[in-house]
Amino acid sequence: MNRNVLLNLLLAALTGMADSIWSGTLLVAFLSEVTNRSNTKVGLVTALQGATQLVTALPAGWAADRYPRSRIIAFGGIGLLLSISATSYAVISSCCESARVTFVLLCLGLALFGFSGGVINGPAQALLADSIPTGFREVYYNYLFMCYMLGGVVGPLLSIVLFTHWQGYSGSHADSDSDANAWPMGDLRIVILVGLALEVPCGALMFLFRDDRSLGKESEGLLGAAEGVDALAGKSSNGRNEMADASAEQGVSESDRCPQESDEVEEVRLKQDDHGGDSDEENEEWRKELVGMTGFGGLLTTQHVPYITFSADLLISLASGMTIKFFPLFFKDDCNMSAAEVQTIYLIVPVSMALCSTIGTKVSGYIGRVQACGILRAMGLSCFGMMLVLYNRSANSWLIVLCYVLRTAFMNSTYPLEESILMDYVPKQQRARWKSLESVSQFGWCGSAALGGYLADRHGYTFTFIVTICMQASATCVYMSLITIVSKKRPSDFKSKIDAEDVSGKQSNSEPSDSDRASAASGGDGGDRVGLMNVSGTALRHDRMMA
Repeated sequence: MNRNVLLNLLLAALTGMADSIWSGTLLVAFLSEVTNRSNTKVGLVTALQGATQLVTALPAGWAADRYPRSRIIAFGGIGLLLSISATSYAVISSCCESARVTFVLLCLGLALFGFSGGVINGPAQALLADSIPTGFREVYYNYLFMCYMLGGVVGPLLSIVLFTHWQGYSGSHADSDSDANAWPMGDLRIVILVGLALEVPCGALMFLFRDDRSLGKESEGLLGAAEGVDALAGKSSNGRNEMADASAEQGVSESDRCPQESDEVEEVRLKQDDHGGDSDEENEEWRKELVGMTGFGGLLTTQHVPYITFSADLLISLASGMTIKFFPLFFKDDCNMSAAEVQTIYLIVPVSMALCSTIGTKVSGYIGRVQACGILRAMGLSCFGMMLVLYNRSANSWLIVLCYVLRTAFMNSTYPLEESILMDYVPKQQRARWKSLESVSQFGWCGSAALGGYLADRHGYTFTFIVTICMQASATCVYMSLITIVSKKRPSDFKSKIDAEDVSGKQSNSEPSDSDRASAASGGDGGDRVGLMNVSGTALRHDRMMA
């Protein structure tokens, strides 16, 4: 497997494990206790983290498209190690400092996390896309998603064990004079520090990425390929691949290239075969059809795909940010669930998300990626609405939890499909910038958390949830406009067409001689048979990729 892909998968698993322990439910509960259960202040901390990420992500994306991406990622790794230290100090000092000082220190530590995330996210995701052949990214993004989600099982599982030991599963071990479902600060500190310690290996991995291990034209975006981009033609001064046009302008011929460079090109092609890459003819036919698609009478073209994706993602982020940080508090305060019970929910959620993402990726092969995203989101919104109906009718808390789990699984399982669409339609030399634009969505997500906290304090969680449903439904409608310009077909769909043309071409262009007829009559190998054997070889490569 490609080095950069393997590092991203390992990083996703470790990050999912560490984040699930400290940065989700427990951090929100810790902040709630520090701020005397102020939803507004919890939202402000999240907004500060998002603002810091926004400020750093855009320059980092710009730099990663001009300089080696691995260097930018390594710089972000230094920031991650500093943020771990600062946040750990804030958590440790909370036992002896005032709540106000602790709140300020936590703001500083989480702001540093926003800084490191802004620097790392765009370059790392762009380097991952550069290392995967175009047309097969949804498979690898599903692997990435599953690594993060399944790694996220560790945190809730550990928390369930610890909180059950300290309090009993339903809070039955708590003192009778106190709130039975209170989450003790001392216990929260221990678990959060364990999660922060697991972030350290993630910082170390940031120094291992390599730009020279990315692919060439096999990973070029559809729009870049349409403009004649060929990343195998040479190396730029910063170690990244150049356009073929630049080499042509300089008068560099294939024979003039150094043997080492030719070997690298051949190695890239072998890597594509190992990944199950289809033939050049299949990819070319696929690219030609996709880049020529238009929608709404020509108002939309394939060049609008990144902009529509970004707009829908921004709206989704604004909607989700209003509520996502407050779901744990909703289950804790409104549904009267203990710490262990809430963590059980977040033990089930990542597993269900990984399962739904795998099913969604498989289904997209039959109905199309955009269509699959639309169905999954519609199902998620329906479950969200049912959750509110059950809550207002005072239904059993675990029925409400079931709707929440299904809602979260359906709404978030579209990530592999959405990410593959974006990276398929963005030129290689712009990928880091587009990925860094996600920081705008992240800021919107975090900024709306402050608004969500205010609304929750004034009108309750239910009102905030209703606003979220309306905004997410609008974002889904925007995203579904991609149906007109994103094809349902994949490169393998052109296999039978190309193979049929090859076979018919052989039949029409070669009139068999008498000796050929005799050989065929006696069972000898003919030209058509050799062609079919080559077709089988291509099919085996594709099947190996999909296995």
